[in-house]
Amino acid sequence: LSSESLDLAEVAQRVAMARGPSLLDKAMIEALTPPPKPNDTHRFLARFPKRLKELGLPERYQLIVTTNYDSALEQAFAAETVPYDLAVFLANGTNANGADQGKFLHVPWRGTPHVISETTKYHGFPIDENDELERTVIVKINGAAKGSEGEYKWDKSYVLTEDHYIDYMVTDQIVRVIPVQILNKLTGSNCLFLGYAMQDWSLRVLLKRVWQGRPLKNTSWAIEREPDALEKASWKPFEVELLASSPDDYANELYARMASWRASGD
Repeated sequence: LSSESLDLAEVAQRVAMARGPSLLDKAMIEALTPPPKPNDTHRFLARFPKRLKELGLPERYQLIVTTNYDSALEQAFAAETVPYDLAVFLANGTNANGADQGKFLHVPWRGTPHVISETTKYHGFPIDENDELERTVIVKINGAAKGSEGEYKWDKSYVLTEDHYIDYMVTDQIVRVIPVQILNKLTGSNCLFLGYAMQDWSLRVLLKRVWQGRPLKNTSWAIEREPDALEKASWKPFEVELLASSPDDYANELYARMASWRASGD
C-alpha cells in the first residue's frame, strides 16, 4: 500500500481499511521492535526535577503529555529513579475489563491503578487545588502499544487511525474524555511543544478541542526542526511562538543554561 502522505493517522487509516486492523497492529509491533531507547529530550525531562534540586532552586514538576506509543519516556524516568504518575488512555480497554474502553487509567507512583469513570469527579492525581503538581505526571494521551500494571494490561490499546480520532477527540465536551485535573493544568500552564508539527492532523484535533480553537492563555512555545511558512501560519492563531531547532538540541541547550537560572534568580 503506497501513500505519499506523512500524516500517521491518514496512513494508518488507509492500512486499516485496505488490509484490516490486524495488519495495522502487526505493523505497529514491527515499528516498535526493538523498543526505542530514550533520546536526549526524554532524558532532559527525566532529569529536570533533580537538576532544579542540584541548583538549589524550588521543586517544580511537569505535566508531560505525549502522543508516543512506546515507553521510552518512562524508561528515562526509571533510569533516573525519578517518581512519576502515569495516565494512559485505554483505547481498547484492558484485559481486566472490556468496559474500560475509552477511559483513562491512573497508575500512581505507589498504590493501586484506578480506571477513571467520572472525569469531572476524579481528583486522585498528585495535583493540588491550585493546579500545582506534587509529582511529575506523564499522560499517554493516545494510549500505548504495550503496557501493564497489576491486573491491568493495555496492549494494542491506542488511538491511531482517523476513525479512532473521530471517535475519541471530535467532541465539544472534551472534559468527558480527559480527566478534569489534567485538563485544568494543561489549559492553565505555559506549554512547550517539542517536535509536534501542525501537519499532524491529530495534533490539530487536540489543540482545537482542548483550547476550543482559542489562543493559549499563557506564553507557550513550539520547537520544530525546519518549520516552513505554512507551519508558522498554522501556529499563529494559537499565539504559540515557533522556534527552529531539533527537540534534542533544544533540550540539551536548555539543560546547559539552567545553571544561569540560579545566578539570576529566575
